Amino acid sequence: MPRSNEITFSKTGNLAVIGFNRPEKKNALNRAMTKQLCRILEEVRDNQDLAVIILSGAGENFISGADLAEFARFSDQPEAVEEFIGNGRKFMRGLATLPQFTVALVNGCALGGGLEIALACDYIIAGPTAVFGLPEVRFGIIPGAGATQLLPARIGPGWAARMILSGETIDAQQAAAIGLVDQLVADADFEHAGRDLSEKFNQSNRFAMGMAKQALRRSERSADFETENRLFHACLSKDEAMNRIKGFMHNREKGRCHEHGA
Repeated sequence: MPRSNEITFSKTGNLAVIGFNRPEKKNALNRAMTKQLCRILEEVRDNQDLAVIILSGAGENFISGADLAEFARFSDQPEAVEEFIGNGRKFMRGLATLPQFTVALVNGCALGGGLEIALACDYIIAGPTAVFGLPEVRFGIIPGAGATQLLPARIGPGWAARMILSGETIDAQQAAAIGLVDQLVADADFEHAGRDLSEKFNQSNRFAMGMAKQALRRSERSADFETENRLFHACLSKDEAMNRIKGFMHNREKGRCHEHGA
């Protein structure tokens, strides 16, 4: 399958690694990347040799969110916007239903869609520099790829509401304290943490793993993703949302930086 180098994919034994390889943009997701991610999921879903899938970011960050510069360029192209959003949502749903054990290996920023990707995984490992947040409300929109449904299930309704409605970020230690992060690792152990974890699955029957994951995810089948989608598009239809996104990009060009997006 042809691939760009913005997404990397490798397999070793029972382990596959999906890498987000756009470090100069803090691994912000663009339209081409989301298309490629969907194709990779189809490749790994039925691979009985794989027990563990790790997702990690190149450089100092996991994923800083959607590429807001590209998103803003699509403001007068509704079909392109819908393709961008649709592929991201398709990847998130596909990731959440993989039969393998999925691990988000998070360093640096996991913001917006980056945090949503981590939430779609079974297990989140964080290094000491990890930062988590959902800043969408500050742009006049809401999380649109599952966070409103997945985050309360992981950390409870109170903290989920606080993070989503305020757009604040939290560090790795606080994320672990509220149950967002499953395992904290030191810098020296970060690169090896996921691979060390994969060894625990050497004796696991792949079919049984898939059945167990279906049972574990049963409550999420009733999650109201369609309502989230409808409300996300209601926000996006307001001029203020795109104006805020464009204003953010203008401020970046003027040197007033923010950590979210490209």
